[in-house]
Amino acid sequence: DLSVRIRLVPEGAEVARTSKAIELKAGQATLEAAVSVAGPRLWSTWDHGGAALYEADMELRDGKDVVLTRSIPFGIRRVELRRTAKETTFYLNGKRIYLRGTTNWPDEYLSAMDVGRYERDLSAMVHAGMNAIRVHVHSENPAFYDLCDRLGLVILQDNDLNWTFPTDEEFTKKAVRGFGSMIQQLRNHPSIICWIAMNEVPKAALVQPGLQLLAEAKRLDPSRPVIRDSENRDDLESGDGHDYRGSLAGGEYQSIYGSTEKLATEFGMDAPPAPSSARLFPPRMAERLREVLPRVAELHDYQYWVLKYYIEHYRMQKYAPNAGYFLFMWIDFCPQSLYGVYDYWGVPKAEGIGGGLRALEESNHPVGIFMEYKDAPVALHVANDSDEDLGECTAEWTVTKGEGERERVTGGHQTVHLGPDSHVRVADLAFEVRPDLRYQVALVLRGSDGRVIARNLYRDPFHPPAHPQGHPERIDHELGMRLWWAGGSK
Repeated sequence: DLSVRIRLVPEGAEVARTSKAIELKAGQATLEAAVSVAGPRLWSTWDHGGAALYEADMELRDGKDVVLTRSIPFGIRRVELRRTAKETTFYLNGKRIYLRGTTNWPDEYLSAMDVGRYERDLSAMVHAGMNAIRVHVHSENPAFYDLCDRLGLVILQDNDLNWTFPTDEEFTKKAVRGFGSMIQQLRNHPSIICWIAMNEVPKAALVQPGLQLLAEAKRLDPSRPVIRDSENRDDLESGDGHDYRGSLAGGEYQSIYGSTEKLATEFGMDAPPAPSSARLFPPRMAERLREVLPRVAELHDYQYWVLKYYIEHYRMQKYAPNAGYFLFMWIDFCPQSLYGVYDYWGVPKAEGIGGGLRALEESNHPVGIFMEYKDAPVALHVANDSDEDLGECTAEWTVTKGEGERERVTGGHQTVHLGPDSHVRVADLAFEVRPDLRYQVALVLRGSDGRVIARNLYRDPFHPPAHPQGHPERIDHELGMRLWWAGGSK
């Protein structure tokens, strides 16, 4: 006898049950039993209703003897990915969902991770406003996915095919088997909403193994979309982009102004670890960083400006066309890889005005208020990524100039209706910007009851810091890391 019982988690209440007589022969067998849950609670992200979970208790009995039991947690939800030349948008349970995400690769050794470290990192992501994670070119330990299921964090799950690899028939067969094995291992997790087959690969790989990987994912798991090649904006089997202007691509970060991105799955800025972590460096690394460490605050400040400008740039084009973004990345996965907002030892890179975490605090929460600007102010915007209709809100702005005792330049307020999952361009914002003066722009968004529901602050936004001299524009492929002050005259 095979029985299946469905229970709510954590309440434990039974919501469905079925049983059937089966014949179990020697060898491997597949058993099926259909069960229906009436009026299910739908799994969603923490900012869209939360993570409703169930547990399936399965039992095999031979007469009165229990032969085998197993319990598997799961969630009920539906995911879609709409891709055209103009959009790459995720839908969860029939509604668009705007993804505020980060790429994650917490340690180069899975054996070094434990539940405590996962809980530390994932809780910090939720606190910073993240509702999505891209697991970058690897798969994690089971505890990671269990926690994401419970916390209500969606996952874009990468395969491990990255950059360059063989495209012959033999390798393709191995790659398809490996991808299929990962899908079978992880497909019961409701937090996973998309598979990514490859990352930043040459064009030839789109055909082989790209086509074969797509076919295998759709065969094993037709319920989820697949991104064939992350970064391939124009491929309708992919549709996402990576942008590092102002960082590893060189140039200045404000050059993104006026550009659009359907779904940004990588952007970021590498910065050295917190000074308090310096005593933990390997000796040779500390020696190599001797010219960098005195400039930690400058580089953390630049990370702040890059992340803040990118995030707000994407949020001000919400669904027009941008459907979300993924910061690269959350934590440094080894001491030499420096793209995290936290260093390898879990210390935030928060020197100066606060580094990447300060940018997330100001710009990454479900409800936000932003200034559009480049060389001068352009407009004010508000965004509400939640399902709540916030009704009549008031956007307030105050502009001051100077140092110390600041002189008021202008200010004002505007009433705006902020519906569920919305973005509103509130008003034009214009005032004379003199190049010899420092300005500060303070923004506040109040709900209909007058309480503050979002605030933002721009410190001297019209004198953006230049890309720091000596910041990496070169990667050493033997060391597998970017290098500071490793070019030019040296």
